[in-house]
Amino acid sequence: MHDLTLLPSGAVSYHEKVMNTRDPQALVEKLKDLPPERVAEVEDFVDFLRTREEEARDDAADRLGKAMAKLAALDLPPNE
Repeated sequence: MHDLTLLPSGAVSYHEKVMNTRDPQALVEKLKDLPPERVAEVEDFVDFLRTREEEARDDAADRLGKAMAKLAALDLPPNE
């Protein structure tokens, strides 16, 4: 289950804080203990996560671009 709580701009969730404090070397050591076929599964999962993040970023950029185009179409005078 994912926590979809909206946070103020720049805020970091508890989950992100916990994940960012993990030692990457500990993960490397765990990977060394896995058989090759399991390492391949982990690599596939990492690739999946990376793709999902890229797609989410691209979708957000597309939505922002569309919103900016709609705003520009309003042809509002600039605030002074």
